[in-house]
Amino acid sequence: KPKTLDSETFRKDFLNYLAEAYTAEDRLITPAVIKNISMHILNYIMNQRSYVLHPPYTALAGAWFKQELIQDLHKRFDLIGSLGPDIAQAYRSFILRAFQGTKLNQYLTEQCVISFMFDLMGEVRSNWKVLDFECGSGGFLAAAAGHGVPMENMLGIDIDELPFVIAKTYLALYFKK
Repeated sequence: KPKTLDSETFRKDFLNYLAEAYTAEDRLITPAVIKNISMHILNYIMNQRSYVLHPPYTALAGAWFKQELIQDLHKRFDLIGSLGPDIAQAYRSFILRAFQGTKLNQYLTEQCVISFMFDLMGEVRSNWKVLDFECGSGGFLAAAAGHGVPMENMLGIDIDELPFVIAKTYLALYFKK
């Protein structure tokens, strides 16, 4: 029976092995690797039965050992039953670490900065509308949700595809959708 993931196991076992499957032989975490990890998680959340029919998994054709590694991960761990804010924060932490000290040309806002900004606003009301230009990893949107703003009242946009995919994955994990 697949094991439910806590945030530590998700970060150490699930994400690291998923990264290993999508890295090249140089084992560097590149923007393409981050995008593939994020797209894989999104595809799996949307339909766990057919994720093998969609990119980035299909791009591994010919690398059967990497495909087996991914399939084994999904057999060992219950990603769908583990979704929630803790898993989302572990994902965001993994992404932040991947961006630190690299030349990925991206910056994701640290959680302490997001908390500080929400503290400056004072009380956040559930009827507020939140528009986040350059939403990046979705940290401000998730913080708004944590303060009671429903997902229907939020919109995040970003000109760059990589942070948009990261934000979409982060929010899918966070909201279990």
